[in-house]
Amino acid sequence: MDGTFKATYKMTEMSDYTGKTYTMSETHLYVGHNPYPQKGPRYTVAPGQYGNKQDHNGITEYTYEVNELSGDVYFIAHAVVSGFNP
Repeated sequence: MDGTFKATYKMTEMSDYTGKTYTMSETHLYVGHNPYPQKGPRYTVAPGQYGNKQDHNGITEYTYEVNELSGDVYFIAHAVVSGFNP
């Protein structure tokens, strides 16, 4: 059976410093049958190795869709967030 994994990154909180909603400049997503992605024979938690990466320009929402999955899957989501400093 083919399945789809959908992950939406959504920034909803406002920064006390800027008075604006936090934004994202990068997102990374790993979806797979192992608990962590592999680089060669070793597991890694480095976001650049997650397989799904997107650069953004100060967005507040982004969705990934990973198709053709079956069985149990694991996922790791990571984002680079801006808005902490004035």
